[in-house]
Amino acid sequence: MPRIVFWSLLGTVVLSPVPFGSIYPWSYSLIAVVVALLIGLWTVHTLFSRAPLPIPVRHVSGPVLLFGGVILWACIQMSPWTPASWHNPVWAETSRILGQNIPGFISVDPYATETSIMRLLSYAGIFWLALQFGKSTQRAKQVFYVIAVSGLLYASYGIAVELTGMKKILWFDKEFYPDSLTSTFRYKNGYATYAGMGLVCTLALLVRSLGDTNFSALGAQEKARVLITLLFERVWFLIVGLVALFSALLLSDSRGGMLAGLIAGGAFFVALSLARNLMIPFRRAFVRALALAAIAFVFIGGGAIFDRLANSGAGSRTLIYAKTIEAIREHPFLGWGLGTFEPVFATYHPPEIATRIIRAHNEYLDNAQGLGIPATVALVACFIWLAFICLRGVRLRKRNHYFPAAGFAVLVLVGLHSIVDFTLQIPAVAATLALVLGTCVAQSRSSSDPNA
Repeated sequence: MPRIVFWSLLGTVVLSPVPFGSIYPWSYSLIAVVVALLIGLWTVHTLFSRAPLPIPVRHVSGPVLLFGGVILWACIQMSPWTPASWHNPVWAETSRILGQNIPGFISVDPYATETSIMRLLSYAGIFWLALQFGKSTQRAKQVFYVIAVSGLLYASYGIAVELTGMKKILWFDKEFYPDSLTSTFRYKNGYATYAGMGLVCTLALLVRSLGDTNFSALGAQEKARVLITLLFERVWFLIVGLVALFSALLLSDSRGGMLAGLIAGGAFFVALSLARNLMIPFRRAFVRALALAAIAFVFIGGGAIFDRLANSGAGSRTLIYAKTIEAIREHPFLGWGLGTFEPVFATYHPPEIATRIIRAHNEYLDNAQGLGIPATVALVACFIWLAFICLRGVRLRKRNHYFPAAGFAVLVLVGLHSIVDFTLQIPAVAATLALVLGTCVAQSRSSSDPNA
């Protein structure tokens, strides 16, 4: 049973990018149903086997309480039994216009809030299962290899489409970004974050493979021979994956994604350098890797990336941010309801913007508008806490510190890109993050722990 649940979980997450990143109701609802079934099967097996949890709840009690508080508050937002003074004025106005008593809510769209809660709970379910299965180093490796392989496949498909000039996603014509690589995603920025996570996982596997060999006891010629053997016989696939994913990231034309990806790669090595027993050659490799990344960044177009970020507040995006902040000021504590950005922004939509706006292009502002500032702070604190757990895991573990270092790196990636876009609103991205993060947090347990 555990094996079935584990591989079904991996299959669900790996296939989630196929239907345009699972952005449509039927696709993310299907993910929620499958995850709920897997949680049920895992729970039944755990109860009947009477085995202790591989990772006790206390190991992640802080993030669980914070996330649970956010979910509870979102449920309150869609509940009619809240005090009338908390209800959004739109409900009183609707009752007046219709001439009948309509129950009031904090949320202006309880159905949208309910749907958002369902999506968050499905991601939490993926994280929980990954946390329990990720306790096993073998399964943690399998998760990373599956992410690396799927990342290579999606990148290869995207590159093939780009080189042939088909301008299609599967057999459908591209509606958005026809000149950018999006693989099976509709939005280039969503794919850029997905590719960045695949890049981090592949990099972690490569560094881990090289770290298994003790180069310090070898002479210069022997080091070169062993390294060449490793590169061409054992880890060539990982190198191909890195090249393909990096190429796809560049071709996505997502400047924010490229910058966040490069910084995440540096963050991986920074976190890895905290390991107590890391070999000296790898500390030197860390410095060299950062230098190479900086050089690559300059030659790839660092100036253009910074220019894009510097001007991200110009034009329509400035207006979107300003109007979103205006909406937040209207209900800073209670919020307008989780997942209600689009209907709320429609009332603030500036005439200068002719297109329909569905997201704030900033996850932090988007959540502050929906949840309110206190719940948003709690949600951000949840992820910061998980990042701290990963960093602590790198420091405490005697081996396999590559996994928690990768967990810290993907959080840096997503956290930075979320400043200028809404990549976590793409279910395939959020599901993949939950899978990788759950595995990395599980591998953050100290190696001295008898159960680790």
